[in-house]
Amino acid sequence: METKTQLSTYVQDAPGVLSALCGLLADHGVNIEAMSIQNSRDAVKNIFDAREKTGRRIAAAQNYASIMSDAADYSTIRLIVDQPDQAAQVLAEADYAFDAETVLVMALEDKPGVMGRVAERLAAAGVNINYIYGSVPANGGTSLFVFHVPDAAAASRLLNQ
Repeated sequence: METKTQLSTYVQDAPGVLSALCGLLADHGVNIEAMSIQNSRDAVKNIFDAREKTGRRIAAAQNYASIMSDAADYSTIRLIVDQPDQAAQVLAEADYAFDAETVLVMALEDKPGVMGRVAERLAAAGVNINYIYGSVPANGGTSLFVFHVPDAAAASRLLNQ
């Protein structure tokens, strides 16, 4: 496991936007190693639904409707690339809004319970997992997962012990 730089860009949710982003990076020799895309409207709706189910809704339904309307046009694309500094420069020059942060990247054996053991070790150390994305190959082997945690370097040291 290692730490890597994740670039998160906020783009219009429309046909061709992903193609343009991928093409821009490819034109500058940047390879995408992992990607996650989240429609902002769906994310807000999921929060609203979860709050509704738990009875912990903190705003009126019409406030969420307004936020969902505003968010409907945008998505967050999270990227792990082979050249994060080059990618950041390319995104900046192309006027993409983006953030860069450190995440934990792990190749895990594709077997039942492996992810649970990693999560258990982090939980035992009081490390919250904000989100995970990854892939599992159809033929087994190892899977690549990206963990967003508050302190990726500390989590990496913990898991490498």
